Amino acid sequence: MLSTKRISRRFGGEICRSCINEQYNVRLKPSDCLYMYPYRYQCACCGTVQNIVTGFRLTGKLKMLTKM
Repeated sequence: MLSTKRISRRFGGEICRSCINEQYNVRLKPSDCLYMYPYRYQCACCGTVQNIVTGFRLTGKLKMLTKM
């Protein structure tokens, strides 16, 4: 399973859900992820200010299980 720590190391910081979907070819929904609330930060991958993923719920973990 691909964890958020491993993703952060690859991109040099935390990234948004849309970048995770694009980079790893998964279809994470907003409900699959845990976010850094209440603030929005700049994504290390795309550079836009968005909600940053800090973890995955069970459904998100299952989707990321095959992505290494």
